[in-house]
Amino acid sequence: MPAAGHAQTNSEGFQITSGSQVLSVHPQSPEEAYSYLGSTVDQMDFFRTNGYQVALPSHPDFDADGEFGSLERFRDVVYRDAAFHPALDVLAEGRSVLQGALDWFFEARGIDGFRVFDNYSVEITLYGPGGSYDPSSGTIVLFATEDGRFKGGGGVHTIVHEMMHLAVEEGFVQKYGLSHWEKERLVDLLTKRELGHLLPGYQLQPQGVEALDSFVRETPLNELAEALERYRLARDND
Repeated sequence: MPAAGHAQTNSEGFQITSGSQVLSVHPQSPEEAYSYLGSTVDQMDFFRTNGYQVALPSHPDFDADGEFGSLERFRDVVYRDAAFHPALDVLAEGRSVLQGALDWFFEARGIDGFRVFDNYSVEITLYGPGGSYDPSSGTIVLFATEDGRFKGGGGVHTIVHEMMHLAVEEGFVQKYGLSHWEKERLVDLLTKRELGHLLPGYQLQPQGVEALDSFVRETPLNELAEALERYRLARDND
């Protein structure tokens, strides 16, 4: 069993621990927000082509069609610490759920192909199409509005969903060549089955590839690799 977990909270965010693992939630710093915003603007053609709704600052120095302003200008006219507080308050209310999820991942760290990070860093952002995860670092970028709203099933649900993405990305998704919507179905199935007791109302995305269900839904995690190999063979021979 993991050592007793605990949470620490301050105005900049909070941390939760389970055994040797740490999950930290914090607003993007000015530097993180500026870098993420710049990356988002660089990808606007892709987002527009694919119909994404993208949040950007209302200031003309940082819209998608003009000359992008400097970091100093961003700090002066756009970035506000208080803009993150509503979202941070909502996430802090869900600390017990995040604690339970982190405990579960701590217990799952020995499963072959299943990657569990020592440190999960959740950055709250006010920009972009909805957030992302980085399987090289364990970083999750979570979009929120200034009044503390989140996309999908809510902020805590999204964090746990993204933690499952990080767990299966290299050892299962990449290894078995799963497409985007195959990947999403796998993550949804595992999250709902393993952590649904912490996430009442968790919904599977309707775009997910349902053909995965019979291979994954009741398969233990330590047999997941064999199940996905069978799925890949069936898919490729169809």
